[in-house]
Amino acid sequence: MASESNGSNFLWFLAGAAVGAAIATLYAPQSGRETRRYIRRKSEEGREARLATIFIRPHQLQIDLEASGAHTFRARVEHVNPAGPLVKVDLIAEWGDPVRVEMSQERFRALTLSRGDSVFVSPVDMRLFPE
Repeated sequence: MASESNGSNFLWFLAGAAVGAAIATLYAPQSGRETRRYIRRKSEEGREARLATIFIRPHQLQIDLEASGAHTFRARVEHVNPAGPLVKVDLIAEWGDPVRVEMSQERFRALTLSRGDSVFVSPVDMRLFPE
């Protein structure tokens, strides 16, 4: 009994889909090629305009004195706390937001960072969450 009902429902679904497709074809303002081109263009615009939140932990950022890749941004050293096994470097990103980077003592000594230095920051690993 249940299978007869499911089969009947499926046939009504197919009939409704066929009627809907016929009506859409009759009232379409553009040809199929133009419609597909429009949909493709709009989807590409949507991909470009998509917002996302990126989470990066302080130890997953790397400071360099020169730009080192596509995801690099410029920042200015605001404060350095060398106490402990990890050096905490507070930066101001080029767009004005604060950024904290944690690095080893060895890496800090190699860079010889001080307040006011201009540096480049790049993520070593990041998590992207589209909004």
